[in-house]
Amino acid sequence: MERICGKAIAKRWHLLLDISKLLIFSYLKQIIEELKSISCQANGISNLDGGPIYDCWLPQTSSWGPFRTISDFHMAFRNHVTLKSLEMQNHNPPSLAAILDVKQLVTFYESVIRLLVLRHSDLSSFDILIRYNTVVGIIN
Repeated sequence: MERICGKAIAKRWHLLLDISKLLIFSYLKQIIEELKSISCQANGISNLDGGPIYDCWLPQTSSWGPFRTISDFHMAFRNHVTLKSLEMQNHNPPSLAAILDVKQLVTFYESVIRLLVLRHSDLSSFDILIRYNTVVGIIN
């Protein structure tokens, strides 16, 4: 951070003109698209070193994995809940709405084939460095 001549966007956003904000969003969109264009040769989900991933939005813990497959990641993300496990709960059966929600989630994850790509797992305004109307760095 000390070597990049820029300030965190979180500290400057309120000072920017609308046109500057639009330019910065345009740069960010391009940077994120570039990150997404970098495909991964592995089948699993991990950090760049093959270790656990960090994501501040993940429940219970901020560090997970690594995961051998995308399916393993999705299963952990939904706390290992399956339709069968929901239907087998005799002592505290879930509501029909809960079953439908989980069914929709499972169906979505199992029907969408996504390529693994590089992404910033917790990108925030404190990670984006700007100078004038240009993004000059993203901190990981």
